[in-house]
Amino acid sequence: MLEIRATVSRKKEEYAMDGLRENGYRREIGEGRIMPFEEKVLASGLCDFTLPASFINEKDKKWVVYDCGGYTALSELPLTEPDKVLEVYEKTLFNLRKASEFLIDPAKVKLGPETVYFDMKKRTVRFAYMPVEGSSVAGNVRSFADYLAARTLAPLSAFITEITEEMMKRNMSLREMTGYVALMRRQPAIC
Repeated sequence: MLEIRATVSRKKEEYAMDGLRENGYRREIGEGRIMPFEEKVLASGLCDFTLPASFINEKDKKWVVYDCGGYTALSELPLTEPDKVLEVYEKTLFNLRKASEFLIDPAKVKLGPETVYFDMKKRTVRFAYMPVEGSSVAGNVRSFADYLAARTLAPLSAFITEITEEMMKRNMSLREMTGYVALMRRQPAIC
């Protein structure tokens, strides 16, 4: 048990970003990180895969402010129930697919404990969009799955790793990954 806790602690540090909550749900964005069309789409409120966002220009800095009302960061969720963890995984992949509908490259969407939010009442997932450069969809999904596996106990952790490895081995598209996780989630005896 001590080994599992040490691994979870190590992984939390590895995936830690400067928390949105600690910064009043706002984050400074560097010049050119979010393209003008992305900013317009995100500020429009039409994106149902992201948290509502507004942009503020302050002197020589630009900030994005997220409205996280009703949503809880993945880092703050108790990930103990197998069905809830797999639901978050499935819905995260589903929402990642939606990004392309709004001309946002899914490979640029950072998936992590401070960018994935879950509404416990509505059972929905949304992202605090912060683009990542030089990444791939498969790489983002793998690191997200690694984070989930690190936050859960042995049987579920192994199951998440197994699902993810199978998706990577088969070189699945995002649509196929979403369907595969949904199928595995509905297996009678998960863990």
